[in-house]
Amino acid sequence: MADPSPNDKRAQLLQDEKWLNGGESALRNANEGDPTPTAAAANETLQTIAGMMGNVLE
Repeated sequence: MADPSPNDKRAQLLQDEKWLNGGESALRNANEGDPTPTAAAANETLQTIAGMMGNVLE
């Protein structure tokens, strides 16, 4: 399957963030091109996963 175009990816990220944040902030962030909320959430998720993996390996 081909990778979605950047516009499709942006639309999906916007939809995901609307669902998480109730809409307004997601739309504002998308219009400003501010990736911070999504990047922060992704970083937190990765840290959580890394922590779980560390617990399993101990």
